[in-house]
Amino acid sequence: MKGFKRSFIGLIILALLGGYYYIYEIRYRGKKENEKKINEKIYPVKKSDIAKFVYQRGKVKIVLEKTGGTWQITSPVNTKADKKTVDSLLGTLSGLKGFRKLLDVKWDNPEFGLVKNPVRITLYDEKGKAYKAAFGS
Repeated sequence: MKGFKRSFIGLIILALLGGYYYIYEIRYRGKKENEKKINEKIYPVKKSDIAKFVYQRGKVKIVLEKTGGTWQITSPVNTKADKKTVDSLLGTLSGLKGFRKLLDVKWDNPEFGLVKNPVRITLYDEKGKAYKAAFGS
């Protein structure tokens, strides 16, 4: 009788573990993958690889370019940029993660804040590849 009780308890534990595995590993696997995609970086480029930064909001456009290892503001004026400020800005931007992606939406929907003067930030790597994002209000 003792052997039967131990086997029965072992069978119950096995069933509970199997149920746990099914519910949390198999059934919700797709949900976890979507969360992983959402938490991807907005700008998948390293701070050290960024060669150009473009900020645009309405008619305002600011362009920073790296020439010879130093940052230069090229638009709207041509002057040297503060290294600490640019490094801080690029460090923040290269570490940004999205909390939701808007793939199949109408961009003129006022709910997203992209109708009137969205902030558009484009980063260019050393090869000239552009990484773009728009930020609403």
